[in-house]
Amino acid sequence: MSYTQVSIPKTPGGGAAVAKKDRISIFDVDTVATDVTRDFGNTTTAGPLTLDTGAKGITIQVSRASVACGYEQSGDVDAKVFADKVEFDYPGDSVALNNFIEAYANKGVIIIVESCDGPTKLYGRKCNPMFLQAEPTDSKDGLRTHLTFNQEMGDAFVPRVYTGAIPEVAADASVSAGAE
Repeated sequence: MSYTQVSIPKTPGGGAAVAKKDRISIFDVDTVATDVTRDFGNTTTAGPLTLDTGAKGITIQVSRASVACGYEQSGDVDAKVFADKVEFDYPGDSVALNNFIEAYANKGVIIIVESCDGPTKLYGRKCNPMFLQAEPTDSKDGLRTHLTFNQEMGDAFVPRVYTGAIPEVAADASVSAGAE
C-alpha cells in the first residue's frame, strides 16, 4: 500500500514525550535473513525481520530519559533523503559494554526501540545499516557511555513503525563477566 493523501489531525497527547522501555534491541545486519519490506509512503510494517538460524541480537540497558530517536533530512530540493539516528546513555561501565563497542565499531546494525505506550520503531536496514559512535564519560558528573547510531547514507525512507515479532536476543552477561 502506497501513500494515501489524507488530512492530518493533532496526535492524541499532542507532543508529549513517549516513555521508552529500558532496553534497546540491536541486530547485526550480517545475521539478518529477511529485512522488512518498505512500501514508499506507508511507514508501518509488520515485518518480518528474521535472523539466520541460530543468530540472536542483543539488548542494551539504557537510561530511559536519555533515549532520543529520529532522523535527519538532507539533500537538494529534488533529492531529499532521510538518515536514521538513535542515541542513548548506558549507565555505568561494564566489560560487556566495552566488548560490544570494540566488536561492533565497524559493524552495521538494525535497531528496534520499544515504547511503553507508543509505537515500536525500526531504525536502519540491511542495505543501509546504522553505525556506532561511543563517547564514555568518567567524571565527577557520573560514569556513563553515550552511544549514537547513525546511518552513514540517507535514503528515501523514514524509520518504520514495526508491529512484527522482535527477533530473539542473547541472554544477559553474568555479573562477573559483564560488570566491574
